[in-house]
Amino acid sequence: MKRASGFAFAFTFALACAAANASAEANPSALARQINDQGAKAVVNGMSESEWDNVLTHIDSGSTAWIALVPKLAEGADSGNAEDLGIGLAYALPKNPRAVLKAIDPGNGPVLGVNRVCSAPFIEDTVPDIPAYVKRAKAALGKVHDRSLRDVKKACLAELAGCKQRVTARTPNHGEPAPCRPLGARHNQGSRQARGSASKTASLAQQDSAGCKLTRRRRSRSTP
Repeated sequence: MKRASGFAFAFTFALACAAANASAEANPSALARQINDQGAKAVVNGMSESEWDNVLTHIDSGSTAWIALVPKLAEGADSGNAEDLGIGLAYALPKNPRAVLKAIDPGNGPVLGVNRVCSAPFIEDTVPDIPAYVKRAKAALGKVHDRSLRDVKKACLAELAGCKQRVTARTPNHGEPAPCRPLGARHNQGSRQARGSASKTASLAQQDSAGCKLTRRRRSRSTP
């Protein structure tokens, strides 16, 4: 009888945990509470691939509430997940520039700094027309007039302009402009999905002959 009761309790507890995770996955407020209660590292590490991808989809879409969670999530992210978050903000930039500027690391760190987020850090075949992306992002930034965001906006515009110049100055082997990052900018290496395997090397930034770092990413996304 005790064994049956113990099994019932364990089953009920598992269902409750699953429900909590599902709620957090679909609700940024619930996820924020979960991070506050458990810590960012525990929450991020506890997510399945599909749950993490769902979070990234919300960030990509430009949702203000989800973008606001990015700095918190970054505190618990490993190198591969941190890479995802920076790219997520880059996808969201033309859609919700004000929210993205607020989420950017004011210290210009390697995960969410201007040099990362505003450098069009996409894998080359997911956003084939980088100049068009840059144009959309610059136009969106031009509509942000908050005094508190003036400096980060200026830095982001300068980064976008510099990346466009570097991209259009060369043509990769497949004939399309490829995204690049500034020399000297740190790159987060690794992939959660490929951790500990030979395929992990595909996630590392590679130096190309023109001096730009091409970002390899495990997850394909639609054009921002």
